[in-house]
Amino acid sequence: MAAQDRIRRYKTTGGGAGLVRVEVLVPAGDRDAILARAADLRARHRAQDRSLPPNREAINDRAKLILHRLIAGHMRRDPCLLDDARARLAAIDGPLPDHARDWQDLLRQPVGAVARAIVARSERMTRLRTASPFRLPRSYQSPDWRRRVWRKARLGLHG
Repeated sequence: MAAQDRIRRYKTTGGGAGLVRVEVLVPAGDRDAILARAADLRARHRAQDRSLPPNREAINDRAKLILHRLIAGHMRRDPCLLDDARARLAAIDGPLPDHARDWQDLLRQPVGAVARAIVARSERMTRLRTASPFRLPRSYQSPDWRRRVWRKARLGLHG
């Protein structure tokens, strides 16, 4: 992941979420006191943020991202996963819903481009991952394994 992407993620969903940068001129003698006060405010904000109950929708979105990361890795090794997803969309009877048309457009791309797209952190991909045409390999389909992914997603958001 590029440094700019990591910084953006830190500011939007990581430790910097809900914080703003403040730059002001202060008397040199008060610098340490002001920095200590800023550290206290930051710690209090982060403590309050961690105590909020988890948002199930955000946890589910993150779990789907984790699953699609696995799918992307498998797809790079076995492009048949992409063919299976294309076939699943082609089998839909009647007029296609918007999300299915969006998936069809995306799946027309080469494997590498699809693998990068399905793990993108964007509103569009978050929406599309809720109705994904991909199926995980059998080894990832047990309810226990899915619960572990959900717990990991929850910890990733609130841990």
